[in-house]
Amino acid sequence: MAAQRAYTTHPLVLRRVTVRRVHEVTPRMRRVVLGGDDLAAFTRDGTAHPAFAAPGFDDHIKLILASDGDVRAALPAQLPHGIEWTPAEHRLTRDYTPRRVDHRAGELHLDFVVHGEGPAEAWSASAREGDELWFVGPKSSLRLPERLDWILLIGDETALPAIGRFLDERTVDAPAHVLVTVSDDAARQELALRDGDTITWVVAEPGDAAALDAAVRALPSPAGEGFAWAAAESRALLPVRRYLQRERKLPKDRVNITGYWHREEAAAPEAQGTADAAAQGPAEIPSPLPWLVARAALQLGLVDAVADAPGLSAEALAARLGVPGPGIGVLLPLLAAYGVVVGARQPAARRHGPAGAELDHHHHRQEYT
Repeated sequence: MAAQRAYTTHPLVLRRVTVRRVHEVTPRMRRVVLGGDDLAAFTRDGTAHPAFAAPGFDDHIKLILASDGDVRAALPAQLPHGIEWTPAEHRLTRDYTPRRVDHRAGELHLDFVVHGEGPAEAWSASAREGDELWFVGPKSSLRLPERLDWILLIGDETALPAIGRFLDERTVDAPAHVLVTVSDDAARQELALRDGDTITWVVAEPGDAAALDAAVRALPSPAGEGFAWAAAESRALLPVRRYLQRERKLPKDRVNITGYWHREEAAAPEAQGTADAAAQGPAEIPSPLPWLVARAALQLGLVDAVADAPGLSAEALAARLGVPGPGIGVLLPLLAAYGVVVGARQPAARRHGPAGAELDHHHHRQEYT
């Protein structure tokens, strides 16, 4: 059996913090520094909760916002051992990577790409000292292999907080080869590079798969045991995944590909309704039957196969995975019903749907594996 990536899990806790200060890192990145008693161990409604912990460089927390401004009504319920995402019509959630966690100062730093759209960016633009923000997470933290001769860090502007945090807080003594695509040279940041590191900045439109693929192929291929980490627009990462795993032959436990966001497209008829549902909370496949279907598709490798080779028929997917064709034929319509794939009835158009893009993220994937 192939080695699997290792994770440390954390209890899910709903926390409240307030804005301490805001400043512009670059014309394309705004940093909001947050603090509050909930970052330390605290007790709420008689239940004790541990201090906030986010040890991984690519950890993410889920910010809770509300389209009508009533955030309190949008909050999930805190249970003694987790979170219940109770129905909330106006709830909006967005995942963000902590840029820095300063336990001594009791502060959490979050960086927001300034692109003029989206509820989280709008919140950061209006954030003032004392404003509150509620969040949940992280759910888990990626643990890097103990032995590394090198590490590749690949991403677009949304990956800069994770890349910057890794370079600041390195837990492994290995040269880092960094590639970042930005929409404008003004998005470049000063990063904590060391001797032996390399960095490549590429100006490209957000989500430009061809530009990202070409830039990744131009990176050095160092000898020894390494690790490749990549985060960007979900579909732009598909050729990167294929290149690293098929051509570079990196084992699965040496690659972590994370879809940080996905470009909005007009929903196919079979996927109507999934986008609205995803906007109100975390992408979750309801239990029990659909949850089991998603779990089966992940364990079979069907979700990855659709990502790696879009447009395959059910028979071709079955042959690729080495499983009986009728079973795949049953799974595909069910996966389409919940937005994991689209094009279930049109093989040439088959690809990831909104929920499938979310399942590219290892934090979401752990819910089903």
